[in-house]
Amino acid sequence: LNDLSLFQTGLQGVIVANREPLLAEAAHGLPNVHWSEKDGAAGVLDALHRIH
Repeated sequence: LNDLSLFQTGLQGVIVANREPLLAEAAHGLPNVHWSEKDGAAGVLDALHRIH
């Protein structure tokens, strides 16, 4: 859960498909989190395309 504090800042973030299950549970419902069905860097790129 070391990334959770980043999502709790309110800044835009992405949780990728191969995420840690506990992170997904803790971040559920945060409006600033984009969820990607792609793993790793591909998931980040996916979110960037959707944000812009």
